[in-house]
Amino acid sequence: EPPGVIFKEVGGPAPAAEKPWQADLTNLSPEACEAAVAGAVTDKYSRAVNLVLSSTSRQLKPGPKGHTYMHGQGTAQKASGMRPSAFTYRCELNTASGKFLGVQVDWLD
Repeated sequence: EPPGVIFKEVGGPAPAAEKPWQADLTNLSPEACEAAVAGAVTDKYSRAVNLVLSSTSRQLKPGPKGHTYMHGQGTAQKASGMRPSAFTYRCELNTASGKFLGVQVDWLD
């Protein structure tokens, strides 16, 4: 009798590796977020000047309900002649439509 091999199934197919989250930039506009940040800063400090948003600090992360968060950092003088104050910001954007949903600005000092 020739030698043989017996195959036995033990469980289902191997699970597919989950792809890491990656932002779909098709509809997202960093400019809409940054305009909202500028508006939020001037709403809180009407005399704010020299608003600078760091493009190198900009990060996209997954948000709730399939939305995207855009995080970043910036500085502004709360009034002319004051030293610059640092802040962080987070915008929420609808990933599918690119629609701006909200902004949060947190002052670091």
